[in-house]
Amino acid sequence: MFKHNFSYSIWENFIPINIKLKNKIKKIKVKKFTENTNNFNKDCRMNPTLKDIVDENLTSTFKEFNLTLDNCWVQYYKKNDYHSIHTHFNKMKDFSFVWFISGSPNSSPIRFFDVGYPVISTGKILTFKFKPGLFLLFPGFLPHEVPSNKSNNRVIVSGNLI
Repeated sequence: MFKHNFSYSIWENFIPINIKLKNKIKKIKVKKFTENTNNFNKDCRMNPTLKDIVDENLTSTFKEFNLTLDNCWVQYYKKNDYHSIHTHFNKMKDFSFVWFISGSPNSSPIRFFDVGYPVISTGKILTFKFKPGLFLLFPGFLPHEVPSNKSNNRVIVSGNLI
């Protein structure tokens, strides 16, 4: 009898955020929306200022993995805002990213679950605490969530890559 396993990688990097960059990102206007009982600000259109910021700071990382930016957005979380469990793609080759911009030690982490969750649960959950500058690159099909935020100032840049 042979045992075979699947494994999925999440790449972690640190891309520093200076005050000028943080303030530039915080000025990007977004639209309020509600989806799946979530309540946070998000704008899925690629804002030209945001695209420039992502191009300038993240393109070299994307090139390392032979990936191209498809879209990106800013999310502002206030106290008690969250993003329920979701995935970004059905295609195995597509990736997503999250870049933590600003927050406090009470800002919510991001949690990743094994493929198939919640129907199939291996009990494995990877949790990344909020730290400004933390950058995560992950397969878009990995289920992930942001639990209820305990601060009033969690800001991230996120997007999809092809």
